[in-house]
Amino acid sequence: MVRTPPLTTRTQVLDNDSHGVRRVKDPKEVQLLKKQKEAKLIESYRSVNQAVFTKRDGHALDDEAFELTTQQLRLNPDLYTVWNYRRKILLSRFPNMSDGEKIRACQAELAFFMECIRFNPKSYWIWNHRFWTLNVTPVPDWPAELKLVGKMLGLDARNFHGWNYRRYVVNRLREAQPDHVLTINLEELEYTTTHIMTDFSNFSAWHNRLKLLEAILPHKTIAERQKFIEDDFELVQGALYTEPRDECGWLHWRWLVKQALDNGAEQPDALLEAQLGIIQELYELAPDVKLILRNILYIYKVKQNTVGLTDSDRTAAAEHVAALTELDPLRVGLTDEWWR
Repeated sequence: MVRTPPLTTRTQVLDNDSHGVRRVKDPKEVQLLKKQKEAKLIESYRSVNQAVFTKRDGHALDDEAFELTTQQLRLNPDLYTVWNYRRKILLSRFPNMSDGEKIRACQAELAFFMECIRFNPKSYWIWNHRFWTLNVTPVPDWPAELKLVGKMLGLDARNFHGWNYRRYVVNRLREAQPDHVLTINLEELEYTTTHIMTDFSNFSAWHNRLKLLEAILPHKTIAERQKFIEDDFELVQGALYTEPRDECGWLHWRWLVKQALDNGAEQPDALLEAQLGIIQELYELAPDVKLILRNILYIYKVKQNTVGLTDSDRTAAAEHVAALTELDPLRVGLTDEWWR
């Protein structure tokens, strides 16, 4: 029996249709073919690129120029100059279009966005084109856009471009439905809860939640605000105990501490002591995590600026500063002895 060579990263094996016998293709031949293919792509790219910029320099706004931008952006969708040129061509066409024709042209651009975004889901220039297209569309379908960005975030929940776009779409929905702003905000708050519970490290979801709470809380009574804040303390506590080294949860926790104090906490001292107890308990479980120590000291600083430090607080703060200095010897600002 004839043994055929195994597939490796350095050899390619091809089937021989005539005899059913595998033959090894020379790695040098493989590299040569690869280089020839790349050379053709580079030549094609340069040719299209030159044609596009020749048209642009000549201020051409015809169909050929538009088609060349399509070809160029398919090869490299991050060329913002070509996106700008494409929009200039479209703007020259719009005055001669009916609303129906303009809507169809914009729909085509939205479809082209979907084609390009697959190459780089975090491209500023591609996302910018979608913003622009919807701004010039006669009748944007904002509910459909919300569903679309929901699907996209389902594929990549940390894409900050997607979250930024979602905030933009939601804001447009608020403008279109001014009587339902609070309902929309509460629905979006629940949406962030879903993503945060899936991934406590989703900074974009936490950021979006903070922005929503900033919009919701001023329209609530003091008691209702306190309930929102209490619920969020429970949510963020789960994040801190699960991912104590992740700064996402800590940033939100600090914001909640400030909100609790600013929104009429009846017993600020009790509130701070309760949060301090929770964080100190976490410190006992993970004494090597610098973020825990930093935020214990944060509580002491807040206490100092609000209700004042007791002697035992000062002693405890000094001990925690010493522990943090040992963990993080390059830490700046620990020598001013603010706790004294």
